Amino acid sequence: MATLAAERGLRISMETLEHVSLNSPEIAEPWSTQSREDLVAFIGAGTMMIDVFESIDQENLISRWIPEWEHVRFLPQRNVLHHHTVDRHMLETAAKAAALTRQVHRPDLLLIAALFHDLGKGFPNKDHSDHGAELMYPLALRMGFTAADAEILASLIKYHLLLPTVATRRNIEDPSTIDYVLSCVENAERLELLHALSIADGEATGRNAWTPWKAQLVKDLVTRTLSAMKGITPPSQPELTSTQLERAATGELSVDLIEREDSLEIEILAPDSIGLLAAISAVFTVMRLEVRSAKTRSINGIAVSQWVVHFDIHVPIPTLARLTDSIERALVGTEDLQIRIAERIRNHQKHTMRSGVYVAPPVVSAITQIVTDATIIEVRMHDQPGLLYTVATAISECGVDIKGAIVSTLGAEAFDTLYVTDLHGAPLSVDRAEQLAADLQAILNARG
Repeated sequence: MATLAAERGLRISMETLEHVSLNSPEIAEPWSTQSREDLVAFIGAGTMMIDVFESIDQENLISRWIPEWEHVRFLPQRNVLHHHTVDRHMLETAAKAAALTRQVHRPDLLLIAALFHDLGKGFPNKDHSDHGAELMYPLALRMGFTAADAEILASLIKYHLLLPTVATRRNIEDPSTIDYVLSCVENAERLELLHALSIADGEATGRNAWTPWKAQLVKDLVTRTLSAMKGITPPSQPELTSTQLERAATGELSVDLIEREDSLEIEILAPDSIGLLAAISAVFTVMRLEVRSAKTRSINGIAVSQWVVHFDIHVPIPTLARLTDSIERALVGTEDLQIRIAERIRNHQKHTMRSGVYVAPPVVSAITQIVTDATIIEVRMHDQPGLLYTVATAISECGVDIKGAIVSTLGAEAFDTLYVTDLHGAPLSVDRAEQLAADLQAILNARG
């Protein structure tokens, strides 16, 4: 409810909040994937999230979900540069971070770190960054994050002041300064997150704390540190098991379906063809199956794809037979599906008008220098029904073949990595790759 209200620019009535406070069950720990992603989507709604969050907090619901929050509620700041109490400052930081989600590969970690970056404040004789990291790790585990992600979140909180402090107090041209940052931040992905968190924290503190001069110093420090790192490597295409290779050798369509508590795991093997990814994603869209993650790869003329999808509780879960039949028909042609998808997109847009709610525009990038046998197209944008279908269809209509894909939906943010070639199986030229990225971004911008 909170997520929908924030995303659609609505408020929750006092009567509803009181009812929820009296009747809402406790959240089981660790949280379900859906609960965690609802929170991420809630934070990612931007400035409208703040009013909704505070109205819920008035009913003590936040502290029921996250007991650590109680300590920072209405906690005054010790630094005069701050305009807000600790809790409100963290909300402001999260809202600022929502505008930076296109700049990082893990928007979910950025948003969570922004909301809790000052969680360690107000404890006597404890450094708030160190103590905040200590609090964050078990909290992240309770939220259902992996141990690896919990460690990253704890590290982001521990070092959330690192970049602005080093940039303004040390000589960033001194190699020892870069070595010091490298000793604290182990890879480019984490530096990317830390930079965005520094910007959000600084902007939320106030203009006196985050000046253009300071922002430029931090940016220069990040640039110099990145040059000393290997850079960010896109996710590699999945390796296939011997069982998958055996099934692929038959050359026939094969579908497996496993039902989990709140999701379906689906594996599809099908003869590779132009438009295959679009056809499969069209079936999922029409069946109201929400893609949360996917990995696809083509080998020896067979495409193998593994999907995790969430299902709409108001729609019957498809049987294996129905799903297989729908995919078979989609592989012949998707004309009837296109009409149904267009209708669903129109309905979504009609019912999710965001009056005054800022949503960062799509960002599409072409990467041509990392993978030798394909070109990488990265798409980052707010998730919507039929998004993967739109992306895959647009790429196919440009005469480009999708050889593999890594798809992730983190909260309300979609992050798709597509491995593409020309129709002869060769990587795209730099000019063609950049034109494809520009065309795809224009299509997604027009869709809204």
